[in-house]
Amino acid sequence: MEIQVAETQPLPAGGLPVTFTQHTQQSRTNLQLAAEFRTLSIQLSEGDERRSQRLRNVQSFLQSPRWRELFNEIIPLRSAYQQRWTDEQQLSVALTKIAEQLRSTTHHTETVNDTYVKFNTSPTLGLEAKAVKRRVERDGPNVITARPRLVYLRLVSWFFGGFNRFLWISMIVFWLCWQPIGNPPQTGNLALAVVILFVICLQALFSAWQEWITSRALTSITSMLPAECTVLRDGQLQKIAGVQLVPGDIVTLRAGDRVPADMRLVSVSLDLLLDRSVLTGATNPTIGTVNYTNENYLVTRNIAMMGANITQGQCTGVVVATGDRTVLGRVTQLTLRKKAARTILQIEVHRLVNGLTTVSLVVGAIFILLWAVWLRTSYPGFMSVSDALANGFGVLVTFVPGSLPISLTLALTAIAKRMQRHNVLIKNLTTVETLGTVNVICCEKTGTLTQRNMAVTHIAYADCECQVARLMGGPVAAARLYETAALCNDAFFDPETAHLLPAERTVSGDATDCALLRLAAEIRPSPTDAVKLLTIPFNLRRRYMLTVCKQPGGSPFVLIKGAPETLFRLCTQAQTADGTLVPFDASLRTRMENTQARWAEESGCRALLLCRREFSPENNPLAGLEDNPAQMYTVATQSLSDLCIVGLVGMVDPPRTEIPSVVDTFRGAGIRVFMVTGDYAPTAAFVARQCHIITGSIIDTIGDALDRAEHNVTKTKPASDEKPLSRLASRISIFGSNANPQMDDL
Repeated sequence: MEIQVAETQPLPAGGLPVTFTQHTQQSRTNLQLAAEFRTLSIQLSEGDERRSQRLRNVQSFLQSPRWRELFNEIIPLRSAYQQRWTDEQQLSVALTKIAEQLRSTTHHTETVNDTYVKFNTSPTLGLEAKAVKRRVERDGPNVITARPRLVYLRLVSWFFGGFNRFLWISMIVFWLCWQPIGNPPQTGNLALAVVILFVICLQALFSAWQEWITSRALTSITSMLPAECTVLRDGQLQKIAGVQLVPGDIVTLRAGDRVPADMRLVSVSLDLLLDRSVLTGATNPTIGTVNYTNENYLVTRNIAMMGANITQGQCTGVVVATGDRTVLGRVTQLTLRKKAARTILQIEVHRLVNGLTTVSLVVGAIFILLWAVWLRTSYPGFMSVSDALANGFGVLVTFVPGSLPISLTLALTAIAKRMQRHNVLIKNLTTVETLGTVNVICCEKTGTLTQRNMAVTHIAYADCECQVARLMGGPVAAARLYETAALCNDAFFDPETAHLLPAERTVSGDATDCALLRLAAEIRPSPTDAVKLLTIPFNLRRRYMLTVCKQPGGSPFVLIKGAPETLFRLCTQAQTADGTLVPFDASLRTRMENTQARWAEESGCRALLLCRREFSPENNPLAGLEDNPAQMYTVATQSLSDLCIVGLVGMVDPPRTEIPSVVDTFRGAGIRVFMVTGDYAPTAAFVARQCHIITGSIIDTIGDALDRAEHNVTKTKPASDEKPLSRLASRISIFGSNANPQMDDL
């Protein structure tokens, strides 16, 4: 579960495709600035130089970001809106700079020999000890630097931030009222001063503990770096710590290793697979190659990025970036740059505290003025100076809710513990408060609204359609349908349930793949002898899955499954129920599209098109590429034409039984519920009606909603030049296991 605010900064067009600024150029720039600085004071005397240097040091200290942050906390100089605008501008500039650097990087497009020459390293000897020493001095250790934490500034923030500044003033006044103002000294004032000092220390300890809790997420990044790695130096393979790597090192990795730095792959095994999920979020591993496959630095498959895992095979690479210069380091620096916005609860508490503090100051000042103007003159001896000050500042201590932060944190923690008992995990305490302000909930369909128990219910050939219970088709058609459903699939049966019927067996994998695997088992219980040579997994951008398979003694062929609207335009043939191939013309396409729409409207079926392409033995571009998966990938993706439709299958995933009542509860609370899915629109509408998300007969499209929003905002004539749609911003909660967008790895 993740709570998000619908407000982001877009990246420049062309993706996030890294030129690395040479250290020598930076040093040269710094020297030029220093020389210009010195020319300003070359005619000054020695005393003037020292005085000017002190002034510059003071000015530099006062202009440091940490001092401004602390000073703004004590005395707010700018409004929150201006500060937020400045932070967003700085983050946007940083994003643009990193995007330009990534886009102009050429490490992946250079040849292997050019890479060796560029980093002045040898493929047989590696780096020499002297070269390693120079590069360590130039580039520093291979670590991602965390946000600088100045201890004395943190101590000042803990002991003097928030309510503590008022408590310090009160403590000092009570101490003075004990001695020397008190005559005779009253031990009660001393006791109050000691108690207030204890409260200040308790608040400081709690603030330190809370800051330590929030910093654990940043320190966890260091666990992404391996403890040791194998590197070639002085002609010998050595085991060194990952933090000791420098650009130009030649590193060897095997299955189970974690990539210690950004590396240009120079040698890979045929079965090399890289897991980049820590950076891209994609769960499927990426095939590693020596030659670049994409101009985009983040997408090409000949770069192994820091934090990735070697799931299969082995490789050798040249380190091209370390520490903060890696992609992971740049992303980490962006996260450190982004400041967390205050939640609604924090804003309301801030207003409450300001109001109470103002009231306490006014009441205390009035009390002291009454004593000074009236009681002291009209009733001399009624109250001494020490008693008046103690009572006046006692009002300040009484009004200021010094324990409010602790109370709120403990209350939110108790709520988080209670939600944990209901299998709801809270990763941040502010999430608890934000849940109370949610007015829009976006739910993923499969697995969240539905049972994730998909089953094939309809099958359509070129000439007819049937139910799975009465499966029709000759031996040829059934064999093609079986091969496509079983081989173009990543799901698998649990071997321990082999004695059960296909519908009762335990299946692991995606819900769609599980349904197709059960269909294949219904057609033919025994497994096929064909082997898979290459698999290109499904993703939302391609909207299809492709596998290259081969029968024993046969030639490779291609199997594809995907969205009908994506694959229809690539098909030229379709098979009938008896296995005959007929042309896939416009009339047949219209009939299948109507079948898909009818299934969706009548039973909420999700349609999937199963296709294949076979080649003649004498003209098969995939032949002989069994040991070259990278080349096979290129040829297979170029073979997406002249496909033959094996069949159109319809699958149903029933909604969870409790979902309609839950959606009704949300609606009663004034929360709008949206379903997020990539399914066919009529299928999504049918499921949404079952879940009570859609209750009307007329469904508005995205275009209708945007047109209405534009019309309403234009009608109000906003004074500022903000984008009209920004007024539609809501507090949005996103639920679902696959809610995060994934990058296309292949």
